[in-house]
Amino acid sequence: MDLPREIAAVRGELARADAKAATLAGLVGTAVSIAGGLAAVSATRLPMSAQIALWATITLLAAALLTLLLSIRPSLPRPGAGFGWVAHAYATPEALAAVAGLDTGRTQYAELIGLARLARTKYVRIRTAVDLLLTALGTAVPTTILIITGGAS
Repeated sequence: MDLPREIAAVRGELARADAKAATLAGLVGTAVSIAGGLAAVSATRLPMSAQIALWATITLLAAALLTLLLSIRPSLPRPGAGFGWVAHAYATPEALAAVAGLDTGRTQYAELIGLARLARTKYVRIRTAVDLLLTALGTAVPTTILIITGGAS
């Protein structure tokens, strides 16, 4: 196994995951703003069924946004753990000198495992957010119908 190539591949996956999450977060943020504005403007004039459906949609959109924000939030290891710049941020000059004597293969394996776990966590969160978005879209359609038709007053 070519460890540097594998590590680079996982780093690429992390960059793609961050880009996906950021794109979705922008879309969801816009949807939450629109739905929240609609709720604020028309809540007093909407029938109860339409208000409930609207707030269910807003809640799902907000949960999706929260999940996406968690997926792009940096996960930093505790002091004394981690690799690369994170480990260096907490290291002393003596500790850095000691690291130079370590078996680089073992260090690279640990780095690969840590990065792969981080990528998996990000993709699980993105998948959860997309599931929430799909559910929110499923409630948005009946909500819109209830708003347009006046619902069951």
